[in-house]
Amino acid sequence: MPVDYSKWDALELSDDSDIEVHPNVDKRSFIRAKQSQIHQERQQRKLQIEAYRYENVIHDGLLERLSAMTASLRRHASEARGSADDAAADVALKALLETNPGPTADAVPPRPEGLQGDGSAPATYSQMLAGLIDEVAQRLGEKKEAERYDALIGELEGHAKKIQRLQKETAEKLDKLVKEEGKKITSDDIHTGFDSSHVSKPAPAEKKDAASTDVQLLNPNFAASGGSPAASSKGGADGDEEDMEASAAAKRFALIPVKDYAASLQYISQNPQILTERETDGLLVLAFDAALERKDDYSRQCVHQALLLQYCRALGKDGVGLFFRRITTKGHQAQEVFYKDVQDTYMRIRNRSREILAERAQGAAEEGVEQIQLHAVEPGTVIQIKVPAADSQDGDERKAREIFEGFSPEMKKALESGDLDQVNKVLGGMKVDEAEEMVALFGEPSSRVSAPSSSRPLLGRIHSSWFWYGAASSDADDIGPRPEVGVDTADTLRRRLLLQMLASSVVLLASSVVQAALAAASSSERALPQEQPSSSSSSSSPATSPDGVAAATAAAAAACNNSPTLCGRRYDAVTYMGAHDSAFLRDGSTHDSLSGNQFRNATDALDAGLRLLQTQVHRNGSALDMCHSACGLLDAGPLQAWLSSIGAWMARHPREVVTLVLVNAAKAPAADYASVFEAAGLAGMAYRPPSSDAAAAAAWPTLQAMIGSGGRLVTFVTNMERAASAPYLLPEFDHVFETPYQVTSADGFNCTVDRPARADPAPGALAGGYLSLVNHFKYSRVMAGVDVPDLASVDEVNSPAAAAPGNLGRHLQQCRSEWAKAPNFVLVDFWTRGDPVAALDAMNGISDATGRSAVGGGVAERRRLGHGSLVAFVSAALVLV
Repeated sequence: MPVDYSKWDALELSDDSDIEVHPNVDKRSFIRAKQSQIHQERQQRKLQIEAYRYENVIHDGLLERLSAMTASLRRHASEARGSADDAAADVALKALLETNPGPTADAVPPRPEGLQGDGSAPATYSQMLAGLIDEVAQRLGEKKEAERYDALIGELEGHAKKIQRLQKETAEKLDKLVKEEGKKITSDDIHTGFDSSHVSKPAPAEKKDAASTDVQLLNPNFAASGGSPAASSKGGADGDEEDMEASAAAKRFALIPVKDYAASLQYISQNPQILTERETDGLLVLAFDAALERKDDYSRQCVHQALLLQYCRALGKDGVGLFFRRITTKGHQAQEVFYKDVQDTYMRIRNRSREILAERAQGAAEEGVEQIQLHAVEPGTVIQIKVPAADSQDGDERKAREIFEGFSPEMKKALESGDLDQVNKVLGGMKVDEAEEMVALFGEPSSRVSAPSSSRPLLGRIHSSWFWYGAASSDADDIGPRPEVGVDTADTLRRRLLLQMLASSVVLLASSVVQAALAAASSSERALPQEQPSSSSSSSSPATSPDGVAAATAAAAAACNNSPTLCGRRYDAVTYMGAHDSAFLRDGSTHDSLSGNQFRNATDALDAGLRLLQTQVHRNGSALDMCHSACGLLDAGPLQAWLSSIGAWMARHPREVVTLVLVNAAKAPAADYASVFEAAGLAGMAYRPPSSDAAAAAAWPTLQAMIGSGGRLVTFVTNMERAASAPYLLPEFDHVFETPYQVTSADGFNCTVDRPARADPAPGALAGGYLSLVNHFKYSRVMAGVDVPDLASVDEVNSPAAAAPGNLGRHLQQCRSEWAKAPNFVLVDFWTRGDPVAALDAMNGISDATGRSAVGGGVAERRRLGHGSLVAFVSAALVLV
């Protein structure tokens, strides 16, 4: 029988191949060059095959997401077609939220080894879909608003068909390469055809006599080990307890507001490692610790976030997406179950913590154990120690040195070490009376603050030449004034200590007299003169002389809106600086949300001199919440709570006139707002025009008259008719016109009337009794139809200068020139940046500002946050608005 050698025809060129080459060419070199070429082509072909296969996997995942999105949009199409335009966006948001598969399924599979990328490829399917939506948005802008929902479905289905065609083409190319790869036999094709092994079994053991009664132990080494099950269990439990602390990522997750499910979902998507039982237990421990410190709100928030993680795990593989779909579906039964579980768990923790606190208080009373210790309250804050110099010429320092020389050797050594722990160690080993006397020597006897007889004496201050306070960072500012020539040292030091305590920098704690310390600090605060800042919001100088203190106090008592000059002016003759979207923060509480417009809250803005606050109001179930565009995007909580904080601030500042602008996105009637104002205690402070007629109502009183009458809160509301039952709720566009607000370039600011459309041009509108509102905030466009507050240029935009286009000072001067009248209201973003209050004082022409708090931008406010990636369902909702 002839031998068939045809299978060897598939062999590639080898070292011993019998081939003919040109006589002038070295045969060995030719074979090696040919082998190198073959190997390169083979490697390139393999990489191409892997690339096509990887591309198919990506397309399969993207096509699955697109199909789910279009199916969900079609299910909700009837609901969207029967709704208003803004409601259609909410329907789209709800529909697309249902398609979110969770963080595990959203991640794009990793590239096969050997495939190189340019680094710009999206890491998740949501980022891919965001880019696709960006492309779709450009075409949707040409459609009528009523047709955009159906057009969105059509565009997504069209892209799905394109992906299917591309998959078909890729499959054909892949088949061709695979066939070509199989034509040749290579070393990669070598595999084990068959294999076998044999292990000899040991001979069977001899059977024991049936009458034997020997007991076979399951653990024959138990007695030798000397251990006990109880000890082992205890050791394991201790190890578990040590592992129950929440990680840093979980602690950041606990800071997300309970109602901001969009932020929670985004955070879990970026940090899926927190979906473990250990993190749930750690957050519950954190909740218990917060309850022990009586931080009930934070404790409840930790419980909510802990159970959120637990439910996501319990719901299985797709538990994250399933949980958020159910919890965000209005009226879903899962909401009641989850919220009840959160409340029950929180109440158990709270009740137990109260029992423990009561037991501790009782035990301390019975045992009478006390210690005097020095502690820093805030992490990163240190108490530094300096021993008075022996050769100092300063009288106070020489006196301090004499006291130091009288200390025990142990205390002297501890103070010279500069280590606070060493000082506390010496104090802890002393009796309480002795320790108090020792610490009392740090200060002068005349400066002690006496406490009730039921508690120990509390030291009012510590000698400044021994101890001072500061943050651990190198750029920490000195808090409080230093002693000056001619100023009583004891009073200056006492004021300095008080300012440090008020700034939460550091406080001296004696465990047995905490309540006495708080009472003493409160009384000292009322007794001390207050520092009065200059007219600029970015700097302040303390009035240290008695005459200066008296003058500043008198000026503050006579001021209206931080200036005595403004008291005699009519309300419509004053300029008010305002915080745009004041309730929506970009900080840790919102996970640095790109939608946030401010770094500081509303009461901080009032402290700094702003007297206008604007926010958006949406329906969240039956409640009125402050939501940014949609409650699923950024929910700042109930309107009533926000108003209550403003009412509390106004009660503390009886000579301030405040204005609110509420964007009534909920289109709620006046009666709904009136009930919220009544519950917040603001109805009694509200200004009521003397007449319901808009022209008559334009006869505004002076600020002094408003303060005297008690009606010093002016409230404008959009999308609402005037109601006789709530005359203090003024329809905004019956009284106010606004300049354009969708500005994306520095030269886009102008002074034309944008809203209401019925208003005359600015000079005529002002003559007709309208008030003017200048919108001066800039957006950054991150994709078609999606704008976010522009943080990168905020220092230039909020600058009081008039040198460059986009400067706040330049915009206000332009409007005053065109209108022959200064603007009444100005809205800015990130008011802590750029010093907009200086521009306010320039418009009002005042230099006697008083009573403002200096609030500067911190490190967190000055960093530029990246835009990150916008998920597809948010983008889709925004392009429909």
